[in-house]
Amino acid sequence: MNKGMNGGWIIGGGALLLVLLFYFFYMGERDLDWYESYDEVREMPYGSAVFRSLLEKSNGERFVAIDSNLVSSLAANDQPPSSYIIIGNDLYYDSLETQALLDYVRRGNSAMLISNNFSSLLFKEIFETTYGFDDYMDYGPRSVFEYYADTAVELNITAGKDVFEHPISCVSIRDHKPVNKLWKAFAIGIDLKNTSGNKVYHGYFDIQYRNFIEIPIGDGQLFLHTTPLAFTNFQLLKEDNFNYVNQVVSYLNDGTLFWDSYNREYQTISDPDFDGGDMEKFDDGPLAFILSTRSLKRAWYILIGFAFLFLLFGAKRTQRPVDVLRPVSNTSIEFAKTIGTMFRMENSHQKLVDLKFKHFKVFIFERYGIRVPEETEMNSEFIKILSMKSDVKTNQIEELFGAHRKAAYNPELDAKGLVEFHQTMDLFYKNCR
Repeated sequence: MNKGMNGGWIIGGGALLLVLLFYFFYMGERDLDWYESYDEVREMPYGSAVFRSLLEKSNGERFVAIDSNLVSSLAANDQPPSSYIIIGNDLYYDSLETQALLDYVRRGNSAMLISNNFSSLLFKEIFETTYGFDDYMDYGPRSVFEYYADTAVELNITAGKDVFEHPISCVSIRDHKPVNKLWKAFAIGIDLKNTSGNKVYHGYFDIQYRNFIEIPIGDGQLFLHTTPLAFTNFQLLKEDNFNYVNQVVSYLNDGTLFWDSYNREYQTISDPDFDGGDMEKFDDGPLAFILSTRSLKRAWYILIGFAFLFLLFGAKRTQRPVDVLRPVSNTSIEFAKTIGTMFRMENSHQKLVDLKFKHFKVFIFERYGIRVPEETEMNSEFIKILSMKSDVKTNQIEELFGAHRKAAYNPELDAKGLVEFHQTMDLFYKNCR
């Protein structure tokens, strides 16, 4: 392979690496999944992990997670008052689960359903208006609901008067930007059937849209809330939103609290006697989990890209690398620079004067074999001896010791005085033998 072809491969590999790095850093800004899943396991902006954690901590052992259908879960509870709560984008109840939920409420319990879309089977049992096109989704005539399009709404709770002096803001966000959303509220004038009283509106948004309603059924209460976005991880980052959520759940009973995540997703029925014939069976493995998370998927593709580059350039035979012999560095000089920088940053001029004078005394002892006396014992005889041995004039030595006394006992010594002392000492080092 000639040099031109090698250069082409290198340019191509470098371009691929740049593309991967661009994808990694640029797409990192969109790492969050803004889908309204209301999942309490994954920490998504529109998940319910924080909401569930708050309920679990506040209720302790009274918090029970439902992991099966309502027929078996709620029928076993014969000790009212207790509460049932579910949050999701779509709530799925079949006919048996609908009756199980209504029977649970009739026994004196409370149930709170927080969702954008409710089960049409349930609404057929509590509202006079025919609702929905099918048995599970509430995409039907706008007789029970009315709609409002905007990027944000202002929430409040009413109990004779508004609970919050300032409405609570709830914003629809996608990719870190506000986006338009179709907010749902209960229509005025809807009629109930088979209930034990009149409906009560407990909450609204933007003054005229009612999103939180209580329906008495038997000895219990059914609460419906159409703004689940207010209960998500992203919204609960704000203290005002936390207070709003706390006010909403305060309507529930104080007994056992059943948290339902099972009916948030549509449950398919499988027949153990049916093997699927020629139908392909899918099994989620580790790779499926990696590809389902954007950050892990990005890391996986980058790993594959680097593996490709290694096979392209690193798999061929190369010369054994030669060890580089680095020159021995003078660590004493580096240490001195570090100490000097430290004292200069701390403005410890007197400490630096003392340290330099100690080094001076060590220098005199090692070179001339004489010890420098203390300031109180300093005399002309020592100066004469030092002058003879160092070949430095006596007046210059006296000037050095005088500069030391002036600097060492001056509490207001500034940088200029320190420099003058250094220059005086440096003059001795240059002239001594």
